[in-house]
Amino acid sequence: MTDSTVPTEAEPRNTVTLGFVRGIAPSRWQTRWNEVRSRRRLDLVPLEQVGDVTSAETDMTLVRCQPGEFPAGARTEPRTRHAVQLYEEAVALVVDIDHDLAGEASVDVSDLDLVHLLDYEGHSAAWPTPQPWDDPSWRPTGPRAALELVATGIGAILMPLPLARHVIAKKQHSIIEVTGEIDGTRVFATWNVSRDDDEMQELMGVLRGRTARSSR
Repeated sequence: MTDSTVPTEAEPRNTVTLGFVRGIAPSRWQTRWNEVRSRRRLDLVPLEQVGDVTSAETDMTLVRCQPGEFPAGARTEPRTRHAVQLYEEAVALVVDIDHDLAGEASVDVSDLDLVHLLDYEGHSAAWPTPQPWDDPSWRPTGPRAALELVATGIGAILMPLPLARHVIAKKQHSIIEVTGEIDGTRVFATWNVSRDDDEMQELMGVLRGRTARSSR
């Protein structure tokens, strides 16, 4: 007679998990994967907006990095994460709804000298220099806190355009795409080196545009 309380070996998961941070829309890749793969479906896992986020709970993660930066673990020795850049994001100027530029489709980066830019944690060093705070403790720690200040009309902020579209309040803010010579944030796919197998390579192929009709 066997003891039914003895745990059996866990069955393999029937899903692959793709984590993503705010402003990234991975549903198109989920559709492609499910067209290409028939054994394990792709589940999407939203994660907090952190530039170098990695998660042991996801097989692969889509992260946003500042210009010139890379996901955590991708450039260390020993390297713990693989990282492949997928694309660069446009930069947006976010102003209050009553700002003189509100409603404009775009603004050249050279014209940002005329805009009072607020410094906050998400402002890249590669972007035009913002106005420093008289008291550094006033500096907002994230985009939502910065957007609350923008809504009061005291200044504007720069941020990734896809993220801006995701987090602004339409009744309080206006988004303007920044054009000209300005480096945008970069979106990477990153995964643990121990998970570097055929399935991860196939998922990378999907992220890079492979469809059910593509040849291997």
